[in-house]
Amino acid sequence: MASKLSRLREKGSSDSRLPPTEVGSNWQQKFTDYLRTEAHLADNTVQAYGRDLRRLLSWMGSTP
Repeated sequence: MASKLSRLREKGSSDSRLPPTEVGSNWQQKFTDYLRTEAHLADNTVQAYGRDLRRLLSWMGSTP
């Protein structure tokens, strides 16, 4: 996982200067909006996905 992240950082994505949590917040909101409106998932399911995404982004920000 770390090597993939390193390669992405080397490529220089437009959001590479932002910490992963800031980059993720935009697509996380869009994704949870999609789950709620398009996929018609239950609120508890959407909340669980949101928690999982926050944990992933937190983990990504804490690894070198």
